[in-house]
Amino acid sequence: MKQIFYIPILLLFICGCSPKEIRILNANEIISIDLNRDIDQEVVNNASLFVQEVLYIPLETADDFLIGRINKLIINDGYIYIFDNLSNKIYQFHKSGKFSNQIGDIGIGPNEYIKIASFSVDQQTGNVFIYCEVKQSLFEYNSAGDLLGIKKIGLIVTDILCNNGYSWYYEPRMPNELFFKEIFPDQYRIVEMKDGELKRTYLPFRYNSNFLRTKLTAATNQPIYLYDDNIRLADAISNIVYEIKDSVSSLYAIDFGKYTIPIDFYKNSENITLRKLKNVQDSKYCKLLDFYEIDKYIYITYSVSEYNNLVCSCLYLKEDRKAINLGPIWLNNFDNIMMPQIHGVEKEHFIGYFEADYLKMMITSNSKPISSNLNELNLNLEDTDNPIICIVKMK
Repeated sequence: MKQIFYIPILLLFICGCSPKEIRILNANEIISIDLNRDIDQEVVNNASLFVQEVLYIPLETADDFLIGRINKLIINDGYIYIFDNLSNKIYQFHKSGKFSNQIGDIGIGPNEYIKIASFSVDQQTGNVFIYCEVKQSLFEYNSAGDLLGIKKIGLIVTDILCNNGYSWYYEPRMPNELFFKEIFPDQYRIVEMKDGELKRTYLPFRYNSNFLRTKLTAATNQPIYLYDDNIRLADAISNIVYEIKDSVSSLYAIDFGKYTIPIDFYKNSENITLRKLKNVQDSKYCKLLDFYEIDKYIYITYSVSEYNNLVCSCLYLKEDRKAINLGPIWLNNFDNIMMPQIHGVEKEHFIGYFEADYLKMMITSNSKPISSNLNELNLNLEDTDNPIICIVKMK
């Protein structure tokens, strides 16, 4: 691997045997995750080196709001919002864990959504936005769950973000030929709108139906996020984190070395064949899954194809520009259990969760002393209860 440093940094390396597989990562900062380097066992065994404390919030459980699988979670203004992918519902809990409300109604009626693509909470107003992928419409509710309005957008999307009257829509691989009918198969990855009116488009690409046939080109779990009132996109296809203002800039590039997927979605994407995709999918590679950013740290999760798509994590120290590869396990030495996988941020905290049965198993089968707060939590916890939200406060 050869590194060439300019401003911005350029990282050039060859993946595979063919010279056609050259991949260029271009960003202000390169985050290198080296699978061949030994994992730092001191950090893996001692989360307290970087973590101040972990707070546990058991969510109230009842048949009317039983959570099957969390797709996305957001904490805002004293509420926890859960998108349950199995029930196709948004549940609202008080930050204490007590159930508050269900946002929106499922159905085919004029004021009902059919299938949730994603949701967002405006940090300024507290209003909740649900994007229905069947109606291709944005539903807006206040924090009490009252419907405020519906706007027809006409996009197939993977994720949305709404803030201060603006909304951003992201889609990495689906066709939007009706919305972009004048230029299709050319289209854009990010669409910015205000009050239902198109404002800007970002990241042009050409649609290629081959990308629908592989998970290699699927989006990260929650790719669009807000940081210091700026919109950022963690794009799993390019392995680049963009900042979106009046124009697009490349802030971070995630480099897995020889395990980086050799696909450049933005350049000559129409020439990427099913055979090339299959060759990549049959090779050894790492895929970016999540990218969560706070003031001092970035938490990254990725899968490793060589080990049956094992999910691993990495903690990036922004001030030191240092990546600490944690592998599949990070131990919480406060409570002598595993750290939760991170699934969101709240201000300067990371947010994760445990399924109730898994947390009980770690508590009851542990040979090391368990903290008093976890032992107390376990007394009232059933295997079938709703998940336990974890607030990870960093140093």
